[in-house]
Amino acid sequence: MSRNSGFHPFNQMIGGNNNSKKKYFLIIFVFIFIFVFIYFIFIYFQNKNKETETENFTLFPEGYPIPTSYIWDKNIINDFNKFQQIHNPYLRFDLDIIQKQASEEEVKELIKNSKWKWSQDIQDIYKQYIAQIMII
Repeated sequence: MSRNSGFHPFNQMIGGNNNSKKKYFLIIFVFIFIFVFIYFIFIYFQNKNKETETENFTLFPEGYPIPTSYIWDKNIINDFNKFQQIHNPYLRFDLDIIQKQASEEEVKELIKNSKWKWSQDIQDIYKQYIAQIMII
């Protein structure tokens, strides 16, 4: 018996002749090529998105945005960032907006007492609102 004339399961699976084997391998090659191509495109766009996210704003080493204007002293800003790292590690703050909303003295009090000081007007509004809520 010759080697080529015998039964082979692979020959039956793909039709048995060389042309069908070539077609079978070509189809497998095309599918692998498409899969690898799509994988590299996915990786490329994933990295591209990471680049654009970090280009949108500059960060302190801790991950907080660097303010574009300095209303507070830089030491106060550093102390505020350290405070936020400890008390709110998963939140990010826009320091430009916070500097416009709070004075240095208020930030110092926040760092000292771990809470913002409310003005009497804000306290009155809060008390009035709480008095109206029936759930509490």
